[in-house]
Amino acid sequence: MQVLRRAITFIGLDTAKSVLFFMPWWYGSGRGKIQKALLSAAKDLIRNLNLGTLRKYLFAPMYGYTDFASRAISIVVRIVQFVVLSFAAFVYMLFLVLVLIAWLLFPIFILYNIAFQIGIIQFNFYEILWG
Repeated sequence: MQVLRRAITFIGLDTAKSVLFFMPWWYGSGRGKIQKALLSAAKDLIRNLNLGTLRKYLFAPMYGYTDFASRAISIVVRIVQFVVLSFAAFVYMLFLVLVLIAWLLFPIFILYNIAFQIGIIQFNFYEILWG
């Protein structure tokens, strides 16, 4: 009986501690970890798309052809490629920012839903969003 009481006390205290320290972790070191992971993903994308190398050789002729037509074609092709890849990188980074915003708003969303379902909050946010 003593072991069961100690186990229940330990589980209760551990659960209370976890609940109490969840929000500081979520907005503190947890936010830092997710920011670091998202920044690493953005750097990996830019490295994998070779945007730095493409920018460096933007006006260099392709395949070593130096006549006017080859230079004109290579400049146009590389500019279009640079613009398209830069746009793709921008969209991906915008997605990463939205992931970070969702990470920050998730606990607030959960707490609002719990408070609304219990009846602490009477304001229905969903009626405003979806009519």
